[in-house]
Amino acid sequence: MDGRYEKKYIINEYEYNILKNKISNFMKRDIHTNNGYYDVYSIYFDDYEYTSYNDSLDGVYHKEKYRIRFYSDGNYKLEIKEKKGDICYKSIYLINEGAFINMLNGNYRLIKNINNKIQEKWYRKLTHDLYRPRILIYYKREAYEDKKSKVRVNFDFNIKYTANIKSKSSLKVLNRDIIFEVKYNSVIPEYLLKIFNELDKNNIGYSKYAKAIGKIIEY
Repeated sequence: MDGRYEKKYIINEYEYNILKNKISNFMKRDIHTNNGYYDVYSIYFDDYEYTSYNDSLDGVYHKEKYRIRFYSDGNYKLEIKEKKGDICYKSIYLINEGAFINMLNGNYRLIKNINNKIQEKWYRKLTHDLYRPRILIYYKREAYEDKKSKVRVNFDFNIKYTANIKSKSSLKVLNRDIIFEVKYNSVIPEYLLKIFNELDKNNIGYSKYAKAIGKIIEY
């Protein structure tokens, strides 16, 4: 599991159009995009004390998030996203729709019986630490990649959330801004550094999960 760095910026539509035009000169669209975008759904799990949420707020050096990510094409992924300082790590294991539905209904037997370290960690979180599905987050993503430099750029739009994880119709607007995200292994290409300098914005620590949970706790 290789680590990578992430930079995130909140931008407006005007800045998005400028960045998109510049980036498309150097990077290719992600092959999974359909009409320029694809839909991303993530169900985040946390314990009853909201440890993952509080770790994010407190800036804990080593923090983890457990989520099931899925797309319009019906692919489901068990994910563990870790962050140690400035470096991010992501572990992924594919599951089928049956396992996904069972997990939402509190039946974890299907992941218990598979000999895999990711599922072992998931199973411990679910049974020992009592992690449960807390929130569904949705957004549209426009993605570009430079395979040679192993750099990826995402524009995330129309970010929504709901505590009713089984009801997409109950999604509410979380953020009307656009999240510009850059992921890279060690070195940022020169053309991207120039784009960053021209953007003239500060890199932010932005967590969709923390923002959404904060909205729910407010009420």
